[in-house]
Amino acid sequence: FQSMEKSQKRLVELAKELDLISSIEEPASQTIKRINDSPRMYFKYSHEILEQFNQELENIKPRLRMIFEDDILTLDKVFSVQPHGIAQGQPGGLAYYSYGSADGRRNGAFYVNSHNLNAMTKDIVTTITLHEAIPGHHLQNAVIEADQDLPKFITQYVGLPGDLSSAI
Repeated sequence: FQSMEKSQKRLVELAKELDLISSIEEPASQTIKRINDSPRMYFKYSHEILEQFNQELENIKPRLRMIFEDDILTLDKVFSVQPHGIAQGQPGGLAYYSYGSADGRRNGAFYVNSHNLNAMTKDIVTTITLHEAIPGHHLQNAVIEADQDLPKFITQYVGLPGDLSSAI
């Protein structure tokens, strides 16, 4: 309970620092509502979403060496940030990572829904990038590819733990 109070207090302080609220006396629930209602949290144009994700990738890459060993990092493997093909107004996820081909002919790609300007907020770009791209699924795939002890059908046909039944 104390850690939640501490987190809520810090959230309110950060919101004040960012001029999203006027007083640190405001309850956390009201602060969250103000943050969510702030036009500053939303992108105005689709291209801004793709630019922000590309910037975030470049921000994350140099920091990964502080956490992961060089031999498992695959920052040299090329992958791109692409808009995914869901048309505006249709349902679909915010982002996903598509693995490169096992033979290396097709690089992996990080697809981002740049059409839904109301769902893709600026505060979730880092979280999505870390999960879907790097380290995320990109690194997960690189580790699987590099593991010589895994059977070929696992490294080439199974994307995630639990996908085995879909490959058989």
